[in-house]
Amino acid sequence: MGCKVLCPSVYLLAYLMICDHVQAECTQPSFASRNVVLSANHLSTQNFPNGSTVTFECVIGHKPVDRKASRSVTCEGNQWTSLELSCTRKSCGSLADFFDGRYDMTGNLFGDTAKPVCNQGYMLAGKETTRTCRNKGWDGRDPLCEPVKCSAPPAIENGQLVDESLESYNYLEEVSYRCNKGLTLIGKSTLLCSEDGTFKPDPPKCSDGCPTLKIPNAKRIDGKAPPYKLNNFIKYKCGDGYRLEGDAIIECRENGWSPEPPQCIAECTQPSFASRNVVLSNHLSTQNFPNGSTVTFECVIGHKPVDRKASRSVTCEGNQWTSLELSCTRKSCGSLADFFDGRYDMTGNLFGDTAKPVCNQGYMLAGKETTRTCRDQGWDGRDPLCEPVKCSAPPAIENGQLVDEPLESYDYLEEVSYRCNKGINLIRKSTLRCSEDGTFKPDPPKCSDGYPKPTIPNAKRIDGKAPPYKLGKSCGSLADFLHGRYDMTGNLFGDTAKPVCDKGYMLAGKETTRTCRDQGWDGRDPLCEPVKCSAPPAIENGQLVDESLESYNYLEAVSYRCNKGINLIGASTLHCSEDGTFKPDPPKCFALPTPPTTTTTTTTPTTTTTTTTPTTTTTTTTPTTTTTPTTGNELLVSSGQRRTGPLTEPGFPQGFFSILSLMELWFLAAVASGLLSWGHFIYSDVVDLIANYWTDTI
Repeated sequence: MGCKVLCPSVYLLAYLMICDHVQAECTQPSFASRNVVLSANHLSTQNFPNGSTVTFECVIGHKPVDRKASRSVTCEGNQWTSLELSCTRKSCGSLADFFDGRYDMTGNLFGDTAKPVCNQGYMLAGKETTRTCRNKGWDGRDPLCEPVKCSAPPAIENGQLVDESLESYNYLEEVSYRCNKGLTLIGKSTLLCSEDGTFKPDPPKCSDGCPTLKIPNAKRIDGKAPPYKLNNFIKYKCGDGYRLEGDAIIECRENGWSPEPPQCIAECTQPSFASRNVVLSNHLSTQNFPNGSTVTFECVIGHKPVDRKASRSVTCEGNQWTSLELSCTRKSCGSLADFFDGRYDMTGNLFGDTAKPVCNQGYMLAGKETTRTCRDQGWDGRDPLCEPVKCSAPPAIENGQLVDEPLESYDYLEEVSYRCNKGINLIRKSTLRCSEDGTFKPDPPKCSDGYPKPTIPNAKRIDGKAPPYKLGKSCGSLADFLHGRYDMTGNLFGDTAKPVCDKGYMLAGKETTRTCRDQGWDGRDPLCEPVKCSAPPAIENGQLVDESLESYNYLEAVSYRCNKGINLIGASTLHCSEDGTFKPDPPKCFALPTPPTTTTTTTTPTTTTTTTTPTTTTTTTTPTTTTTPTTGNELLVSSGQRRTGPLTEPGFPQGFFSILSLMELWFLAAVASGLLSWGHFIYSDVVDLIANYWTDTI
């Protein structure tokens, strides 16, 4: 506790002296992926001061890719500059064939090997030695191949060779065995002198029965269990994924099993990788493939490889296919441009997507509507023709007529009105309009003074007036209002009239249906105002072609585009529709996922004060995560708060707080390693002293 009596400035001086010796330095550099090592004179050095330069050289067996590349790097601060030198394996060249033999090589670069292989009928004299490509070339030398010789074949129990045995036999010479009388020869009776200097197959055996068989991937499904005597039989079946080759039933006879025991050959069924959008290039009618078979795939129609370098083949290994690298994705046909007086409503621009032609308001398709489809070679069909909407003369009605003389044809949105003969009521709407499909809408009205007697089977009238039936009280037809009209169920008591705005207009306020009451139509004409759409939404990995506006008029269009190299899915062009929203839905831009990066961040609460005149706005304080570098003007006081201020506060030298940050780090390292048992007291005093001074001066 006595150390607290000392002047705090002594502690500061001690720390300043320690920190004065801290300098930037670099640790020993390493560029293993470039096949280089440090020159010998730097191998034992672990730390290098700022400004140090070291030299690299190629690892053994390697040479520079570029002989002019710099071999040196320099320590700048605490990081090394980039290394230009990069090395690749040396070549030893290919080994020539030797007398009566050749080499089976893995390659001719440093570290590759060459295994000697003698020609047929010859074998290596001495121990086989594989040669290796070293720093100075191939090690070892060519081996010697000598003619194959087999020593005398072995004797067998209860049997002997057919011919007298020799001391040695040449390559492919044969010997035959026979059994003593009454015994059966099990195995092959004839053996050949093989390439490794031994007779093959193994010598036969002489027995009074047949040996127990072991056939891989087969099981006995009928016949006797071992031991097997003459005339016993076995029936075999192969497991799943294997094909039986040979006869399924064999019998024990005097010369062994007859016929030869079968084999179970691994095979694969026809491969399928439907999820990768591929089909077999050939072998479409083949259902089973033997082990070792290779087949090739190609993209289904309308698709293209995701990676053009990916392998298109798979191989049958045992009873399973290897993995397929090829994967295909739908081809793009690109977006269709708007055509004269029309546009396309597209489901997308990839293979199989469709584009439905839509004429602008007041125009209709000339001829039959044909939806275009994205095919393997692009969009089928061609742009349609949109012609102005024309309506033929409206139909005549019974007991009524048009108010004006009918014309031969009417333009889009032109109106005609009907009226009934005197004393007869008009049923339904009196005014019709030439609509977008070239017909007048709604249906023409009717003129009547009543209705016929209804005929309802198995029913009787129990209330109401007896025929004839007259119309009820009429409210008359409602006239069209400014920029709108009424869709009426009729004009008699209880009928309704629903307001409908003209194209490009929408109801201001809540829609109110009017009803024919005892005193006439209730309510009043509504107000129709021009349609306005707010700014269209932003999309991920894309943007609007033109600058976004605050609002758009009816039928105004906006177009989207994707960032470079990314496909646009959906319609690129949207229109401001009658309900005040853009249609169809915005497109999407699909991009490959970006590998995640790890960032060390410091979370700092940030408070923003916003003053707006004359409106008062409440601003919410939101924690903001930012990467904050140490600037040297930050102080961690005893309360755990970080205070900041100018670098040159009164009484503190330039860079003082950078030194203090180093002091904090040094103190923590010392305490962690157990070197300063009294460090807490000194550190607390110094930090409290500085914190108090800092608080007073600030």
